[in-house]
Amino acid sequence: MMGLNQYWRWIRSLYALEKGALLRPLGNVIYFMPPYVITPEQIYQLADIAHAGIDRATREL
Repeated sequence: MMGLNQYWRWIRSLYALEKGALLRPLGNVIYFMPPYVITPEQIYQLADIAHAGIDRATREL
């Protein structure tokens, strides 16, 4: 079983990047790193990507 730190790395380096999102995990917080100009739809997309990534990473916990 992977540790929590490895799960965060997986979210950041594989899942989120494959979906086009830059997420920065710091402890138990995930920082969004959006562009300076962003639409509401893009914000929702980032939230959906983060939610799906967290679900995938914590599925086995």
